[in-house]
Amino acid sequence: MDGDGRAERVSLRANDRRPFRCRYLLMTRQGRRVHMRVLILAHPDIAATGAEPVFVGLAGVARGHGLQAVVDGRCCGAYVSGQWLFEETRSELRQIHVRGRIDADPDTFPNGASLTHGMTSVCGPRRGEVLVLSLGRTARNVMVVGSTQRFVQRGDTFVSTSFVERQEPFRFEDFENCRPWIRAHAKRP
Repeated sequence: MDGDGRAERVSLRANDRRPFRCRYLLMTRQGRRVHMRVLILAHPDIAATGAEPVFVGLAGVARGHGLQAVVDGRCCGAYVSGQWLFEETRSELRQIHVRGRIDADPDTFPNGASLTHGMTSVCGPRRGEVLVLSLGRTARNVMVVGSTQRFVQRGDTFVSTSFVERQEPFRFEDFENCRPWIRAHAKRP
């Protein structure tokens, strides 16, 4: 994650002794070095849904040498919560900010089809650019894109720069995936 060439173990854990709103911890471990970050669940309805955040994987989203951790809030419908993006520095695990969302959760990418869609991640054509897609289906049940919200990295923040409604939807496969992309593996009991 930090770009030093050595692998870290990344995990998302729940601490049942903490209040529900702040019970989830994103952790990285490399040798004896451990970084932790509490995930603050902003939406009040998340406890009622029973949904829990999910560590989706590592992706080359932001500019720089390392990879970023993608965590999906999995709360309350596709356009209510969103996806957090975290990067690791030598001293901490920090959240990359997101500005300009048109819906609820601050500092997240909308999760309709933003950084992840199924098993794949969707980014812009280069690091430092994220395209958030609204998806639809054609008569032949082919996934297509109807509109795009574009976020561009400015310092440690991704800022929404445009929202484009498409006259003619185009294929989801026309977008490049984050490179590299390492999908998270669920821990086996």
